[in-house]
Amino acid sequence: MRFVFYSAAQPMPEAMAAQLLSLMREAFPPAERRTEDEFRQLFTHPNVQILCARQDERLQGFLLLWVLDGFVFVENFAVQSDLRGQGLGSDLLRVLTGHFGLPVILEVEPPEDDLTRRRVAFYERNGYHLNACEYYLPCLSDEIERSVQLQIMSAPEPLSEAACRAAIDVLYRSVYEGKPIRK
Repeated sequence: MRFVFYSAAQPMPEAMAAQLLSLMREAFPPAERRTEDEFRQLFTHPNVQILCARQDERLQGFLLLWVLDGFVFVENFAVQSDLRGQGLGSDLLRVLTGHFGLPVILEVEPPEDDLTRRRVAFYERNGYHLNACEYYLPCLSDEIERSVQLQIMSAPEPLSEAACRAAIDVLYRSVYEGKPIRK
């Protein structure tokens, strides 16, 4: 298996991009993903990098990353369904941390059912901390009527309330610029 970073400077091959978009549709509900056109635009954004785990020409998993001022934000993280539970997600997080050496922030659904509690526990096992500040994912398309309430996780340290609010402000200005929040 190889871990490869793609960016505007090192473009992702079209076959890999098609697999990534397919995995996005499988792994994320419409309220939590951008349109295909927007994703393709992100592939050339100067602050976006995509860490892919691949075996030969098959995409096994990926992290869509924003390298921002002082931290890295994980907008999307997915592993092929037949490979989940085999350590690949933890491997991707280790590669991410080792590559940038910056704090990492990501979004999760509140741990309210078995699936979301397991997801939060996965991140906690990998050194992430659940932060208590309120956060709403902006509406990523016009068809989305309400923003999804999520929580912020961070590594290697938990965030103070002020640091969490500051990070959320950066996300709203840089990552989700122009996207409305509808509570």
